[in-house]
Amino acid sequence: MIYEERLTLTYSNSAEEYLKYCQSDRLEQLSAAGGQPLCLLSGLIGDPANQYLQITAFEDVRAWEEAQAKVAPAPPDLIESETARLLRPIASRPKPVVPQEDRRAVYGCRRFFINPTDLSDFVDSSENGI
Repeated sequence: MIYEERLTLTYSNSAEEYLKYCQSDRLEQLSAAGGQPLCLLSGLIGDPANQYLQITAFEDVRAWEEAQAKVAPAPPDLIESETARLLRPIASRPKPVVPQEDRRAVYGCRRFFINPTDLSDFVDSSENGI
């Protein structure tokens, strides 16, 4: 699996409309194109209120490339800027599919800056709950 991290900054008066667009069109298009939308987050501490973070899983780079041609870009009148980057997993997920009873209304998104020489220790600590 690979993951797309998409950061979207909407115009301040378009945040609600962008959210509706994602819920009604974008997430459906991603699923139909072979993506697995994992989350659409906003309200991250330190980020603008009108910024959204979306994480989508794809089987591999080829699946991600194919999906790019199938998923329409966000309406330009709603967004001020948008960036996407691919992320590769460095650890295993404890559950391949998160069951409904484990899903929550509020999630946290933490960012770590890790020295590459410490990566294996970080992965071990993360996987073993430290």
